Amino acid sequence: MPWLYIIIFLLIGMFLMLVTGTTILSLFRAARRAVYIPTTFYHYRKTAAGALTKRYKPELADQWEELFRRMERQVRESGAYPEAEQALRNRMALSVIFLGLNVCDAPASSFRKCRILHELLKRDWCRTAVRELPLAPLPPHWKAFFLTVKLGCVPGLYLFLLTIKRILAK
Repeated sequence: MPWLYIIIFLLIGMFLMLVTGTTILSLFRAARRAVYIPTTFYHYRKTAAGALTKRYKPELADQWEELFRRMERQVRESGAYPEAEQALRNRMALSVIFLGLNVCDAPASSFRKCRILHELLKRDWCRTAVRELPLAPLPPHWKAFFLTVKLGCVPGLYLFLLTIKRILAK
């Protein structure tokens, strides 16, 4: 499943490098196929504690949803290889990590943050992408994370996200 490596490269490559020491280049070398999409899609998450982009953005999930819509249209129109749509859905599912970390930065109670996470998981694009995400190729800790998401266990997801935040803060 070479598309999985591409997805990891695009979305959580930096996280892997920080936490596990795996380099992005080694992940990219493992990919057997890549697709060039000529449209630029700007989005990122900055994790520096004092950064302006570190603050909670309530509109971020809406912005990413629009980004995903545009990416879906581009993939369909490009006539990319058949696995490209699945790869995009996997990328959408993996975005739960970063959108969840954004929610953790909200100036709200833990209960309110769980409600926001619940609303995120109820979005059609998120529900579909998470449901179709294959867990078999993932390492055990990510299997546990995404199984929690698939089951809709919001308190468990929130605890996972707090753990990720703690790891990133080190």
